[in-house]
Amino acid sequence: MAEVASGGSDAVAVDIEVAEVASGGSDAVAVDIEVLEDRVGQLRSISSPTTFEDDKQEIVAFRREDLNRDWISSMKEKIPLEPEKIKSSSASESCSIHRVPSWLRRKNSDAYDPKVISIGPFHYEKREGELRAMEEHKWKYLHDIISRKHEDEGWLEDCLAAVKGLEERARNCYSEVIPLDSDSFVEMMVLDVCFILELFRRHINEDRDVIFQLDWLIQAICYDFLLMENQIPFFILERLSVLIDPSGPSPSLEKNALELLISADSTLITKINDSNIPIRHLLHLLHTVFVLLRS
Repeated sequence: MAEVASGGSDAVAVDIEVAEVASGGSDAVAVDIEVLEDRVGQLRSISSPTTFEDDKQEIVAFRREDLNRDWISSMKEKIPLEPEKIKSSSASESCSIHRVPSWLRRKNSDAYDPKVISIGPFHYEKREGELRAMEEHKWKYLHDIISRKHEDEGWLEDCLAAVKGLEERARNCYSEVIPLDSDSFVEMMVLDVCFILELFRRHINEDRDVIFQLDWLIQAICYDFLLMENQIPFFILERLSVLIDPSGPSPSLEKNALELLISADSTLITKINDSNIPIRHLLHLLHTVFVLLRS
């Protein structure tokens, strides 16, 4: 209840009951209405800023027919149906080969780039530049395999056909869209895998060509084989391994790889074979070794 203060005062006192006191009576709080009005005005000025003359300019109408059509077409071309750098399938179980994140690369970019050999598509453009020397050895190794297969004239065609049949599955292993046409992609896979498998064979047979004679080179190749961005799906290695040497029982692909990469003993290789863990690529094979050693 409000009452007008006597004595010609300009203020209006408003009694607000706040609490009953045990001794009887009530406390009253007098609120100056002018103070409240000033405060409300301040809040309004914050939520509704003063309108300046520049804000009162009329909106200029622009018809869409007057827009530059080349500009519009250029924008539409930038709208992909599927992101290329991180595909929608990148989170799927089948995708196992990724780029090193840029924030991690900034720490030491050189640590994640191949030094002597490109394996797979992520560093494909370097094959005609700084990594050209090992491309020549890839073709040399392929020539040597074909020479041993002289009785099987269609062997290379069988390899290409086998990888063609696995191409879509192989592409899905990579987190990015691979900008290679089908023939180039399959050729890359066959060439790289044949080099890897022939390197394993020569190590086991102690066939010490120039690569093994240069300690720094074989060490650099093994280093590059274990880079995150330098991987090929393991099932491609398995498929071509059978085509290269289809005769009788032979050491497992895992055994051949680990003997070259880390000089693994038979106990460790038995652990790998008994684990039945599906290997995704050579780096994953090494990771599996460390997991089993810690278990």
